[in-house]
Amino acid sequence: MGLPEYGDVLARASRRPPFSNGTEYDAWWERHCARCRNEDDCPLLAVALFETVTPAEWQPDQPGSLGNQYRCTLAEPAAP
Repeated sequence: MGLPEYGDVLARASRRPPFSNGTEYDAWWERHCARCRNEDDCPLLAVALFETVTPAEWQPDQPGSLGNQYRCTLAEPAAP
């Protein structure tokens, strides 16, 4: 399955900020994006950072948890 286009991600996104501060972003990125094969060209991360909205593909997982507040439905583990 391919990644959605930036505009499609933006159209489906929730209008709430995904992270309240840089520490939340850093923890999320380290636990999820840094380990995903889509990291370099991920439209979900781009929309979250540039538009300050939460992609629909980031489903609530452990609200209030640092780095695990969402579960990315498009995550693909990077090759070892």
